Amino acid sequence: MKRLIAIVALSICLAGCAHSTTISRDDLRDQFTIAISIASESLWFADAVHNGHTTAEYARQHPLYLAEEIQGSLGELTHSKTASDLQPRLSNIQDQLRQLHRALFQMSGDFKTGRTASAEIQRILAIRAQLQSAKAAL
Repeated sequence: MKRLIAIVALSICLAGCAHSTTISRDDLRDQFTIAISIASESLWFADAVHNGHTTAEYARQHPLYLAEEIQGSLGELTHSKTASDLQPRLSNIQDQLRQLHRALFQMSGDFKTGRTASAEIQRILAIRAQLQSAKAAL
């Protein structure tokens, strides 16, 4: 029994270590590019909905898809390590992705109820600008 507990504990420890990756400056720059792309797609999408170029179902579902993409990036970043001088930038992108995630869920709700998503569009524009600025500073 003690041996089984030791094996399980070791397996959990190794599984946790296996998911931890080290992010380099270039990897972090790539993550910023992905986040900027998602923000840009969100803005394009909001414009398409506003101009009546999407179906109602697509308008409701696409923000949820984009939110899932953000969750994937957040999951990867959460289990990552980076050099101490890059840690503030890693925290920054995580914060920006969380804000973008919230804005997309709000946008989806707005589209479901027929409300204009102008506040979320402004929020996403600001998030994208912050992401672009942070990426340029890398």
